[in-house]
Amino acid sequence: MAKTYKPFGRLRIVFYAILFALGAGLAERPVMAADDLYTIRGIQVDVTAEDAAKAREKAFSQAQVKAFRALAEQLMPETEIDTLVLPDARDISTFIMDFEITQEQLSRVRYIATYTFRFRNDDVRNYLSGQGLSFADIQSKPVLILPFYQPGAYQILWHNDNDWLKAWQQYRHVRGLVPVVIPIGDIRDITDIPDDRAMTYDPAALADMIDRYGAGEALIVIAEPHGSPPQEPDSLDITLYRTDLGTPQYITRFNVARAEQQEDETLFAAAIRTTHRHLQQAWRQQTTVAAGQETSLQANIVFADMNEWMAIQRELRDISIIRNVRIISLRPGEARVEIQYRGDESRLRLALSQADFTLRGGQRPGAGGYGNPYGAGYVAPAATAGDIVYELQKNRPLPWERMTHDDG
Repeated sequence: MAKTYKPFGRLRIVFYAILFALGAGLAERPVMAADDLYTIRGIQVDVTAEDAAKAREKAFSQAQVKAFRALAEQLMPETEIDTLVLPDARDISTFIMDFEITQEQLSRVRYIATYTFRFRNDDVRNYLSGQGLSFADIQSKPVLILPFYQPGAYQILWHNDNDWLKAWQQYRHVRGLVPVVIPIGDIRDITDIPDDRAMTYDPAALADMIDRYGAGEALIVIAEPHGSPPQEPDSLDITLYRTDLGTPQYITRFNVARAEQQEDETLFAAAIRTTHRHLQQAWRQQTTVAAGQETSLQANIVFADMNEWMAIQRELRDISIIRNVRIISLRPGEARVEIQYRGDESRLRLALSQADFTLRGGQRPGAGGYGNPYGAGYVAPAATAGDIVYELQKNRPLPWERMTHDDG
């Protein structure tokens, strides 16, 4: 069972790590989706020292540095990674919210372990900004992967011979900026997207499937094998298609050969890793912000009751690029806020959309009706002369839409 630890300073971290390793295990803490971007899993260390205690302490220091490096590589453009100055383990320990030892082995002089680290969002962002580095801190909604396999003239998805689907279902390191979800292949999945419908699927059925898996969109990933060795092919041609425009739209195509496999990695796992890297790079290009780039805007928000208003505030403050939400005015059913955020307006709109918000406008005070989703009877509160005021809407079904959906 994994063990979870809260950092209490470097010396106390080591003390508690030693204590718990001797037998006081803790239950694994559920990981919230909002934490995934700053959570690094699978950090492996293998250290030999004078005794087990020193090996463990040295291993923990190495693991922290490796985890921070992995996090920076996840957030930063590849072109800037070489300019990163890594902090030492003492400083990194102050960035850590908690950590888990998911596996460990020890002997008299050797310590082997696998760690998961969860970092404090603001501390990491402040460090990267202080170094003058660009980084991406907007996590996309999960992407539903549809891994079609094409060993000949036909494509298969749910067939038992689809080793490409099986590999995706076994792969676990698919979080980061673009988390992915893999269909389980139950009767509803098979009905929604049949084996032979990679390019001719029913958009309504796919939309239902995306909603069922809590994803934002689906990605068709076709793998074509080359060569015919006994176990697996010599290489795979991978083709990606987006589906959010109603029909499949070609994105890119690349080849993954056996030479690209890492230690103890199958060709299919290497292709999955490469595919996810492509997704991460594309998303990072859209969401990277330069150090120190901050601005603000004003927005009107309409809400049904105070419970909804409190929920909207919490959700806004959970969006990673938003630094602060300041209330300018508040009255029954509506509020005006100032949103302080990192990056430009297009970046804010993208981040809001991933949290199911829509930013409309803006409009100058007194213009009335521009981008107003609430009808002609809505009157926006007064604003300071010269300010541009936006309309911020939480995307939610209307009461009669919820009732219809609930009634089936």
